[in-house]
Amino acid sequence: MEILLIFGTIICLIFAGKLAFHYYNKNKEKIFLESLSGKNIIRLNDIDTDIDVSSSKSLYNYQINKSTIILLDNHIFLLTRSKIFNVAQPILQISKIGNNENFPCVWEEINYISKQQVDYKIKIKGFSKRRLTKINYRIILDFTDTKFDLAYFKLQ
Repeated sequence: MEILLIFGTIICLIFAGKLAFHYYNKNKEKIFLESLSGKNIIRLNDIDTDIDVSSSKSLYNYQINKSTIILLDNHIFLLTRSKIFNVAQPILQISKIGNNENFPCVWEEINYISKQQVDYKIKIKGFSKRRLTKINYRIILDFTDTKFDLAYFKLQ
């Protein structure tokens, strides 16, 4: 009986942690979107997003998510949700190397090395720096189910 109580407590704590993480990131997304009001953005909802963090030693080095993608000038912002529990994830910014423009509530800026179109997918290779560590990213944005013109990415 005590094992069931311990197991139930652990499950409740995990659920409460995921819920707190979700609302924290939803609040960050709200602040971020408010900061973009009045700017000429393109917003695309429910885009399949594969994120491979190849140099990470985390269990979460490969994620399949749904994302809201915000396109602003030379920047791509990923407002991701985990596919399993639909939990909001931290905001990622993808920009050219040497970008000096900062946006509020962005968790990590990824400097892209290459963008490549394959069918209706955009493959992005890039990196970010966390203190002294360089983190390599491979991101695939799947636009198969949208009617968005991918020529937008060739202009940048």
